[in-house]
Amino acid sequence: MSTSKASSAANAPENAHGRPFKASIGLKPRPAGGCHTRDAASPARAAHLCALPARARGRHALARPAAALALGLSLGLSLAGCGAPVPPPSESRVAPVRSSTGTGVGLAQVALASIDMADTVIGWAQSPAGRVLRTTDGTRTWTDVTPRAATAAAPSSVNGLAAFAGGSTAWYLDLTTYRVYGASDGGAAWAPLGAVQPRIPTDGGIVLDFADSRHGWIEVMSGVHHNRGEIFATSDDGRTWQAVYEGDVAGDLRFTDPDHGWLSTGAVLNRTEDGGRTWNPVALPGGAPSWVSLPTPFGTKLLLAAMREGAGGPRLLLFRSDRTGASWEEIFAQTVRETSTVALSVADERHAWVALADGSAGWRTEDGGSHWKRFSTPGTVAEMQGFQVVQLDFVSPDVGWMVAQERKSFAKALFFTDDGGASWMRVTPASRDSR
Repeated sequence: MSTSKASSAANAPENAHGRPFKASIGLKPRPAGGCHTRDAASPARAAHLCALPARARGRHALARPAAALALGLSLGLSLAGCGAPVPPPSESRVAPVRSSTGTGVGLAQVALASIDMADTVIGWAQSPAGRVLRTTDGTRTWTDVTPRAATAAAPSSVNGLAAFAGGSTAWYLDLTTYRVYGASDGGAAWAPLGAVQPRIPTDGGIVLDFADSRHGWIEVMSGVHHNRGEIFATSDDGRTWQAVYEGDVAGDLRFTDPDHGWLSTGAVLNRTEDGGRTWNPVALPGGAPSWVSLPTPFGTKLLLAAMREGAGGPRLLLFRSDRTGASWEEIFAQTVRETSTVALSVADERHAWVALADGSAGWRTEDGGSHWKRFSTPGTVAEMQGFQVVQLDFVSPDVGWMVAQERKSFAKALFFTDDGGASWMRVTPASRDSR
């Protein structure tokens, strides 16, 4: 379910884009943003979450302190659109970056750290301060729907993570009490669910991830270098949680179904087949990478990105596997200027995008990964110079968003495309209210 937060077996329900539910936000404002990038299906929730319709979508959340996040950008994913109307451009396309959609009259601007669009008009976001936001007009305006119970003690201070599923369902983890809240009505009402009690320090970061409407995970990491990890799991929509793992394997986490999950320490990808109880490293063809992403559902396959050092310089590699992830095939290789993390997004079983986090280049496929071609990124568009790519979030072969970050100020910016990334329009998000 959540990524942005993805998790699921071949027949498990997933979000409209085929990924599990994952979204991400930091414990405090930080120089480099994180990104959800999981998608799985998630049902409506009243006092608890109900059964999820097949192909709902959601994300996972990752919180890290600034020192850890400065090492790399998290991935963001989004999948197929739902046929809602595309936000109209403010003018005809005459340049790779078009004029802004603008804000509502008299509305204050709002900063977005990550987004998770359910379709072309409805979606979620988290602010750099950790607030949960929701849009119903294609990212033009946003409503603060942060759980009031989690901010009652200090309304101006937020310390939490959210994971989203479709346009209505969300989970929120309060990082002060470690209690999970659930909503099935777009965040209008949140129900308190279960809580976890970490046994290790949480200074290395926290991940919230759901693979479907019932199965979710919370990972706690200690140490800036993720020296140790502790994983809790739920099989009843988040109402109760059980510790399933504590050990020296820790990093960004994503489940693709209730049994199969992935954990990236940066250079090593680990895999579980028993819901997170045991983990084993994954061997990729050609040798060990210097950096590897989490796998993303790609139709009936999985897709992941990696960087590997070579005699001719660093190379970006893309690999594809069936949903088990037992073996991988290399489907793309490209020498790049410097080692970089990447942003990856999948819209359906044929369309995917990958961009270097430094903004220097990006590629897209329209045939399930057999062929890749360039699309516009900050490094190839004069009007976007100075930005890094934090997240890509495509909901159809044409419609998507890019969360970017200014290199010097670390300020976030949101860009929109309706032509698959050939051109981009800067969006100025506005806040409809404030809690």
